[in-house]
Amino acid sequence: MIRLRKNRAGGFALMTVIFLLFIASMAVASMWQLSSNQTSVKALTGLSLRAQQAAASGLSWAVHVVRERGQCDAMTKLSFSDQPLQGFVVEVTCEPVTNPTIERSIRIQSVAQWGDSRAHADYVRRTASRLVKLSDSAWGLSE
Repeated sequence: MIRLRKNRAGGFALMTVIFLLFIASMAVASMWQLSSNQTSVKALTGLSLRAQQAAASGLSWAVHVVRERGQCDAMTKLSFSDQPLQGFVVEVTCEPVTNPTIERSIRIQSVAQWGDSRAHADYVRRTASRLVKLSDSAWGLSE
């Protein structure tokens, strides 16, 4: 009489399935995290570009004021109410250059920021500056 052995490898398939499900769930979680990171990087890139444009706008505004008056205020805060620069605050500073080797000039610096560095993870700050040389003839400018 021949005895048949009982199959002792009966639970092996279950362990394989559980292992494969674990690996698949880890892959899905990794893809989800990667997608989330790419979305936040894309949002910060857009904010960064808009901050640079806001800083450039503040600089252009200050150059216009210097052309009109021959000077500008020591510090001016600008805020934008229309899209796409809504929410940005721009601080424009003007100071005369006192170096005797340089012609009469004004140094303009424009700092744009969105959010508060302590409260927002997506805080953005950009700076633009320019030295504007004043000529004596009718406030003409050379940049």
